[in-house]
Amino acid sequence: MRNFIRHLTCTACAAIIAIPAAAQTVTSHNISFEIAKQIADAAYVDCQARGGTVAIHIIDGSGNTVVSYRADGSRPHIYEVAYEKAFTAMSFQRPSSQLADDLANGNIGRTQQADFPNMVLLGGGLPIMINDETVGGVGVAGLPGAQSELCAQAGIDAVLN
Repeated sequence: MRNFIRHLTCTACAAIIAIPAAAQTVTSHNISFEIAKQIADAAYVDCQARGGTVAIHIIDGSGNTVVSYRADGSRPHIYEVAYEKAFTAMSFQRPSSQLADDLANGNIGRTQQADFPNMVLLGGGLPIMINDETVGGVGVAGLPGAQSELCAQAGIDAVLN
């Protein structure tokens, strides 16, 4: 009987604790399809002017693809690399080129982070920030890293700045 009462008491406490937890929610903001498409379009135009055959990914703040482009003639692997650049920038809330620089400068932690799923430490990924909140990421692949990043920035600047 004593164990039954102890079990009943524990169950009641767990239920009481769980009720407020179930009612809690978190509000997050994500990039809209329309804004994502405008960023991708502007980035693509900039990449074409640089002579690139590129892939572009725009993801939301959860890492889900909102818009993706793969230009005619682009190599198959760059489509995935563009996603990984966007995901890396969104996750770390900084340009993927900064992470690549950290690695080149001997940051041992970056070596381990490079092995995380969907991470790539190459230039060309930028977080999309609105009011100091990361709402997504843009990744461009198919040009050298610095040029890919300039295309991504041109896309963001055309729409958000």
